[in-house]
Amino acid sequence: MKLQHNPTHKKALYIRASSFMKKKMYNEAVEDCHMMLEKDCKNVGAFYLMGCAYEKIGDIRMAIDNLSIVIELDPEHVNALLARGACLNTIG
Repeated sequence: MKLQHNPTHKKALYIRASSFMKKKMYNEAVEDCHMMLEKDCKNVGAFYLMGCAYEKIGDIRMAIDNLSIVIELDPEHVNALLARGACLNTIG
């Protein structure tokens, strides 16, 4: 409902992107993350979800890039550290 009234509402976009991830709709999640980042270019949650979505799509390089940004912004983001490590292991 919030997105009908305000298509760029950050919290509603985050919730929808998370829902897309659960439904394995990774490209849609990436789109919502891009919209969040247009409003807030340091949105850790958006970069994290986007990194996870790219990993699921199979674009490991983009996943690593996004997860690295998360770690730059929040060096103690454990899930991003683990996810980036898994991606790095994938490419060797």
